[in-house]
Amino acid sequence: MAIVIVVLIPRAGLTISEPMAWFLTPVIVWIVTALATWLLPPLFIKKKVAERRA
Repeated sequence: MAIVIVVLIPRAGLTISEPMAWFLTPVIVWIVTALATWLLPPLFIKKKVAERRA
């Protein structure tokens, strides 16, 4: 839905004309979000544990 909104804003400067781009954009966003969800929490937890032990 966000892709449609961005494309409809006339001065945003973004155009998506290829059908494959409409498919790949949400997939790429999903992959990046999934990786961030899996990789970032352990980093923050590791910092908190180190702070509490110190």
